[in-house]
Amino acid sequence: MAAAAVLANWDVLDIDSMKSVTQRMLAVKLNATGAKLETVEAHLARAVRLDPEEPENEIMWGVITKKHGKFKIAEAHFEAAIKIDPMHFGAH
Repeated sequence: MAAAAVLANWDVLDIDSMKSVTQRMLAVKLNATGAKLETVEAHLARAVRLDPEEPENEIMWGVITKKHGKFKIAEAHFEAAIKIDPMHFGAH
């Protein structure tokens, strides 16, 4: 039944946006399990490329790089999120 609903609404689904969320969540999981930062950032970069207008991608990149002590990089990602959506709570 669910598959039928997806197929019926296929033309309105934003596939790149869904792929972006998948990449972001994969990055979070990899980071939590101790993956190298470069690997985590590669997935975040894919998320941003897939949906550059989604501030959550930049916010998560900022959060993760901040936790790794990369404060200047984190700041740049938070600023990018603010440019995308100045009113987004997580960007401030």
